[in-house]
Amino acid sequence: MRIVWNELKKLLHWKMMLVLLGVNGILFYFLIEFDITHFPNGRPELDEYRIGIEMIEAYGPNMEATDFDDFQLRYEQQKEEADVYIQGIDELQELGITTYETFRNPGYELAENEKYAEINNEIYFEQGVDVFWEIQARSALLDNGSHWIDYLKLELAEGTSEQKQLIEGLIVEEQVPYYPAVVINNYNTFIKSVAMTVFLSLLIVQSPIFIREKAARTLPNLYTTKMGRPLFNKKLLAGFIASGIVTTLLLAVYFSIYSLNETSAYFPVSMRSFQYSESSLLWYDLTFLQYIIWTVLGIYLIGLGVTCFSQAASALMPNYVSILGVHIPLVFVLNMAIPYLLIYVLTIRFPTWVGPSVYILLLVISAALLFFTWKRERKRGIM
Repeated sequence: MRIVWNELKKLLHWKMMLVLLGVNGILFYFLIEFDITHFPNGRPELDEYRIGIEMIEAYGPNMEATDFDDFQLRYEQQKEEADVYIQGIDELQELGITTYETFRNPGYELAENEKYAEINNEIYFEQGVDVFWEIQARSALLDNGSHWIDYLKLELAEGTSEQKQLIEGLIVEEQVPYYPAVVINNYNTFIKSVAMTVFLSLLIVQSPIFIREKAARTLPNLYTTKMGRPLFNKKLLAGFIASGIVTTLLLAVYFSIYSLNETSAYFPVSMRSFQYSESSLLWYDLTFLQYIIWTVLGIYLIGLGVTCFSQAASALMPNYVSILGVHIPLVFVLNMAIPYLLIYVLTIRFPTWVGPSVYILLLVISAALLFFTWKRERKRGIM
């Protein structure tokens, strides 16, 4: 274990930690920060987020028919509040606008009226009157929900037998999603960026694992010693431990930052209760928290494959430039594959067997590549 510990210290040397800190700082600024500092991103997203929390507190993680009636009643009450507000503005009375409906849909002639445009801008943007934004958010939630069954029927017409069975069950149960998708959309964007950042960090950490001795030309000397050849296996073990440490630390940091978005109220809500998002219509009835756990597990599994690939590249390539040439295409492939491997693979756009098969195939290919490298290293002749 002493050799493994020494190899681990080489991989996680303070200079490497500084490199990782710099790379993660840059990637955080360009990829992740926006999803934290701009969540919810303006209005009506802010109102949808607030209404969603209000709905969870009032109705729980699942809405019943009576809950829907109450939600619609609250919508009508807010429209009445807006009517009272509008009736207190003399300029709107002069224009013949006395209700929220006429204010929202004034017709072409009034919409072009300079006074109307000025008051509209003042209500929505200068004063930011909450009730007007909340009505807009509630209206969107109700409208999307009312079209959900029609959307399912379209999916039913084009689906496979397995997909049809799931969709028919949702239609029979009349499981209509009314919770806003703003939290899910934000999380999906966040986790894809975090995953890319973690995988890049793993590539950086693993690159020197074997190439360091090649660059220093100490490998032939190491192979003449008693512990020289078994060193390969110990380096692999140290590399896997280093990847686990780096992945865990980065996820802990980024999820600590994500907690600033204050989405924990949504954790018990079923993913099928959220409106349209990349994660609509999952095969499995997961809660938002379970979905988060799945994506974290997915990052660990993909990270294992990335580690194997990077270790093999370090063992097979003759220098750092050639390793870089191998890693650059891999980064592009990962960038395109992450949404499918973490998010889409759970949705009904793919058959249920695709998800497990893809991950098993990824791990098998990675293990085979590493095994090939190990066999090659064992047969290496001493020059």
